[in-house]
Amino acid sequence: MGEGRVHEDEAVKPVGEVHLYRPTPRFPQISVTGEVCHLKCSHCAGRYLKGMRPALTGDKLKRVALEIERAGGLGILLSGGSSPSGEVMFKEDHVRAVKWIKDNTSLLVNLHPGLMRESLAEGFYSAGVDVVSLDIVGSEEAIKEVFHLHRTPRDFLFSYMMWKELGVEVVPHITVGLMCSRPSGEREAVEMLKEAPPQALVFLGFIPTPSTPYAGCFPPPEENILGIIRYAAETLPGTSLLLGCMRPRQYRELELKAVEAGCRGVATPSPGLKRTLRERGYDVREVMGCCALHPLRERLF
Repeated sequence: MGEGRVHEDEAVKPVGEVHLYRPTPRFPQISVTGEVCHLKCSHCAGRYLKGMRPALTGDKLKRVALEIERAGGLGILLSGGSSPSGEVMFKEDHVRAVKWIKDNTSLLVNLHPGLMRESLAEGFYSAGVDVVSLDIVGSEEAIKEVFHLHRTPRDFLFSYMMWKELGVEVVPHITVGLMCSRPSGEREAVEMLKEAPPQALVFLGFIPTPSTPYAGCFPPPEENILGIIRYAAETLPGTSLLLGCMRPRQYRELELKAVEAGCRGVATPSPGLKRTLRERGYDVREVMGCCALHPLRERLF
């Protein structure tokens, strides 16, 4: 009798927990510069700013945040165009607006700052940002060719460590094939993070975007994306790996293979992924927000 119960428990024990993140429509993107960007990176050229809600002033940001909360929103991804130095062009006015949002709404704030100077980062920390999404690049060649910056991978690591030392939940993002699908220092970026492993790490895949210098490129091979995920799983065993929303969609098996390779979250999953994962024994949970919220996931249920 008792033995039978043991077998029952084993039969229903899940393989593992996987979170599916759906940022649209409850976690919209906001640009504090509208469509303006001075860097015009080769893979983006400011095109993605066109799909964000503009909030050029602190007052506008507060109004947009209130509209989002009243519509049932969970939070906001706060980003914008970059200055020639690689810093998203936030103003002190935006810092004060974030403080107001955290004091007067229930919205979560995911900040995408670029290579932000420390004084402004301290302001956002004091304002109460919930999480910071930060690009990590392990190739100086990629930094120069893609971002048009005279920076090094150590500058990106310094920015990451700055947020960590402030006590902010920082979630690094690594784009596989960033440099027109060519190797772009992905393994080196993972190695850099060994210095202070993050709670969560997001992997993206380069997407050729129309009207950009890289429009004629191809996405990286599926195996390149999976290979770096496997490498990170071995190198950073205590870090939750996530497959982000910016990735080639023609690889129909990528999401499932990424989970099997070690990912514990998938953003904007394809129809049917939830069912497939459950059929394979995974405990699937859904979050109506960005995958960068993974370190805060227990607060979202």
